[in-house]
Amino acid sequence: AVPTQSILRARQLPETPEPPAADPGPGIPISGASPCERLAHRVCGDDQACGTVTACDASRQLLNMERSERKAASNPDVMTAASKQCLDADKDHAYFVTCSGKTSPGK
Repeated sequence: AVPTQSILRARQLPETPEPPAADPGPGIPISGASPCERLAHRVCGDDQACGTVTACDASRQLLNMERSERKAASNPDVMTAASKQCLDADKDHAYFVTCSGKTSPGK
């Protein structure tokens, strides 16, 4: 007996999905602003327009941690543990709310 197309398709192994993209973390090169710099800017706003918001203080603490870790590292141009925390925090728009303060002219 000769197998039909439907029999051949049934015999094929199911396609395996591609693994999810690796979550960037410590050791990945930083290009441009660091994750914590971007988070602090988004939450605190231009010229610290939202500087009194609790989440702004938290983002600045993360930024200070990241700067300390990068300064102490043998290669300061790569992500640190704090960088990874900032990437995760940047996904939490319920707590780390984007500052809606007015920006300065020319910014």
